[in-house]
Amino acid sequence: MDNQELSFSNLLYNLKSARRKKRLQKKDFDKQLIQIIRKRELQWQQRAALPMVPLENPYQKGWKRHFVLRDDITRSPTAAFYVQLLEKINTVQYHPERSFKLKKKRKRRKLPLERKQFLQEFSVW
Repeated sequence: MDNQELSFSNLLYNLKSARRKKRLQKKDFDKQLIQIIRKRELQWQQRAALPMVPLENPYQKGWKRHFVLRDDITRSPTAAFYVQLLEKINTVQYHPERSFKLKKKRKRRKLPLERKQFLQEFSVW
């Protein structure tokens, strides 16, 4: 009987214990994760190395906001002065939404607040 028990022992057939099986599964999973992360980093590097290609018809995503003269001022005799002045002090804002509202956190909630637009300060010099 002793001979039969020895022939089926863990030492002869190199059977894995439950703990060792679980440990090997975890190691294998970790190795797969490391491979995926390395592939992703390589893809990001390749994407960053791609050259820029000019578009045939350039386009802009989102909305653009700037100041414009009123119709009555553009028809007035001093319109040229105001056009030149506005060119120097005008500001441009870009935003993905037409509302130009920013979400600010107030009392544990994100509330949309209006984004104000100002002219550049005109110095006397």
